[in-house]
Amino acid sequence: MQSTFGKYMHLKRERIAYGWQKVKRMKVCYLFLAPYAILFFTFFILPIATSICYSFTYYNILEPPKFIGFQNYINLILQDEVFLTAVRNTFVIAIITGPLGYIMSFLFAWFINELPHWLRTIAVVVFYAPSIAGNVYLIWTTIFSSDSYGLMNGFLLQMGVIFAFYREGMTMMVVAYSAFNILWLGAWQIFAKRIIGVSTMDFLKDVVPFMLCAAVVMGVCHLATLSITNNWLLLGVRLLLAGLLYYGVMRLLNVVILRECIQFVKSKKVKK
Repeated sequence: MQSTFGKYMHLKRERIAYGWQKVKRMKVCYLFLAPYAILFFTFFILPIATSICYSFTYYNILEPPKFIGFQNYINLILQDEVFLTAVRNTFVIAIITGPLGYIMSFLFAWFINELPHWLRTIAVVVFYAPSIAGNVYLIWTTIFSSDSYGLMNGFLLQMGVIFAFYREGMTMMVVAYSAFNILWLGAWQIFAKRIIGVSTMDFLKDVVPFMLCAAVVMGVCHLATLSITNNWLLLGVRLLLAGLLYYGVMRLLNVVILRECIQFVKSKKVKK
């Protein structure tokens, strides 16, 4: 018995030593993982552990916590009528929505996979556009909110950039924004000319048609969605409509880059 236990402990120590050596060899991987791990521990694991500890105490924020054992759980189960109702409703919703959601997701994924390629692309856009549009809307409103709470707007307010242009009126702000975009395109063309030898005329021939097409598509999308008041639905519809219109115009004009992209996708599909 002692011999078996000794062998087990020896094997356990060898495994621990091998695991530690493996960790040392992969320290760069753990270094890349560290930011997420630290944030996950700080804002997820630590609050949960702290909440569990506080659940065994009487704590009103104003006074130090006092240990009372399982009294909070006893009061929650025996005296709180809303808690038991909430637990029952949660289990009912989990039983219904969980399996049903997984089954429906599997069936829809299977159905979309069996569609022709062009129709499958449209179906994927229709299914994923709402979730993607919602996240895009949330991120962009957080960054470009029109008050001081917007990250970019708040920074520009602190720097005095917005006030400098706002005194000249909204027209001046639009002109400044347009000038910034033109300067950006000019800088891009200079680098493109130096690196790959693209001339200014070739640059204009490539960029101007796409800019005009984008302007027309944006105008049509704006006019077609004037009656939509919900911001989430408005963003989703505009993204979907703009993508379809832009694709249709490029397909109608037989744009080379679109044709090359389609040929590339088809070649990848044939290889698979």
